[in-house]
Amino acid sequence: MVPMSHDGRRRRTYPRSTPPSREVITTSNSPSSANRPSTGRTADALLRRLPADVRRDWAALARPTASSSFHPNLVAALPEPARRWLTAAIAPGTPLTTTVELVQHGRIKIGSWRRFWAHQIISGDGYLWASTTRVLGLPVRGYDRLIDGRGDLVHRIAGKIAVVDESGPDVSRSAAGRLVCELCWVPAATLGPDVTWSAVDDDTARVSLDYAGATYDAEFTIDAAGGLRSVRTRRWASLDGQPYRLHEFGAQIHRSGTFGGFTVPQHVTVGYGFGGSEWPAGAFIEIVLDDAVFT
Repeated sequence: MVPMSHDGRRRRTYPRSTPPSREVITTSNSPSSANRPSTGRTADALLRRLPADVRRDWAALARPTASSSFHPNLVAALPEPARRWLTAAIAPGTPLTTTVELVQHGRIKIGSWRRFWAHQIISGDGYLWASTTRVLGLPVRGYDRLIDGRGDLVHRIAGKIAVVDESGPDVSRSAAGRLVCELCWVPAATLGPDVTWSAVDDDTARVSLDYAGATYDAEFTIDAAGGLRSVRTRRWASLDGQPYRLHEFGAQIHRSGTFGGFTVPQHVTVGYGFGGSEWPAGAFIEIVLDDAVFT
């Protein structure tokens, strides 16, 4: 069985097919709480079911982070595509919070496309992605985690049968490659001391994150109005049971939404082979953002 994971590793080679249908994806465009994501009981239940050590890591990531507010002058010296994105993504006067909680739903490919629901927290220090779906009518729940440079993936059927339970240096390196891409959901984190920007061309900027003794890069493609159109990197991964190596990886942004002064991707398709002949067949997850709360 293919593992349940946003990481998407150990996947079968995908047949040539159309990208995931948007017909089953619905979304709410407005945040519902000033304090935390609240699209219903699913997100709360996901957190309650996490092991105690994972809940502690979540709480550590969720500590308040804002120390100042955004002004366009803060990004005036950045490469033009980065400046354009950040001035569009952060409203003037918005507190520069560098942690976000996301409530998501969508479809994930585990053999076939299946609905999933997820609750995630992201900061420049790491992330936790707690999710649930169903396989053969049984619940599959678990988490992807990157904390203090250490990554692990744990997803179980009915809380007992392991679909994936992996950790180690390769998993951690892969997770850090995912983290630099997911900074698109927490724009203020790209202004931190561990992040640098460089220009690729008029429409693309490279963001480089120094994390756990290594540097991880991703390219953000930005349109003339400052909208983020795609994120791509070369990510360390094991696909089709092969040894770990770097693979093209990325996300296509279909739509963005504004939450608490930040404009972030709201509907994305993510996968391997991005930008090449394997795309969009290499997509393995389609995400709709229901709520985002920045802390």
